[in-house]
Amino acid sequence: MLDHFISLVQKFPLSIFAEVFTVVPIAAGIIQFKRLGPGMKALMLLLALILLRDSVSDYFAARQISNLFLYNTSALLEAILVYFIFIGNLKNKRTKRYILYTLLLTTIAGLLFWSNAEISSETLVLSKVFNIIIVLTYFNYLLSELRIANILIHSLFWVGSGLILQATGTFFVYLFSKIIFSTQSDPEIFVYYWNFGQMMYVIFCCFAAVGLWVSKYEGVDNQSLS
Repeated sequence: MLDHFISLVQKFPLSIFAEVFTVVPIAAGIIQFKRLGPGMKALMLLLALILLRDSVSDYFAARQISNLFLYNTSALLEAILVYFIFIGNLKNKRTKRYILYTLLLTTIAGLLFWSNAEISSETLVLSKVFNIIIVLTYFNYLLSELRIANILIHSLFWVGSGLILQATGTFFVYLFSKIIFSTQSDPEIFVYYWNFGQMMYVIFCCFAAVGLWVSKYEGVDNQSLS
């Protein structure tokens, strides 16, 4: 098992780097934990979930056990946590209701497409589309309300920017993931797109780390924009 794991590290060094890099925003969140509001604490849970998924995935890969179901499951849980990251800041009850309905539709459809044996591109894409919808909704709220004096020290601006960059950047990777992750696909194509996805995740982690760090400038209740 150890030999196989070492070969995976040599083949996918960027994956290991991305997993280790997850610790950076988590560390920033731990340092600022007393100042974090509910949304940013949900972000901490999201990062912890991804780190746990990747660790278990590495173990399964080293044991040569299929780990694809982990990504299908994680996609749905990530959408739920992203919902909790932003929903506390959306004050319009109708908007919050629409976002909740969108999450429910995303979760139900994702479960219908969920697979234990292969990557579910539909589930992954639905999760990314939900992320894009809620972030754009939140950015529209910021623009319409104009209650943030300095957006560069607003934590959710950084988190939302990182999420939308990752979601839009990897959208087509996940859309064609059944082909890319297929055992019949060219290994070089798989490695290229896999590494690209890891790079986009590292970018998200950078934005998340900044968002968690600047929470100290927003006071204890950094989720309140009322």
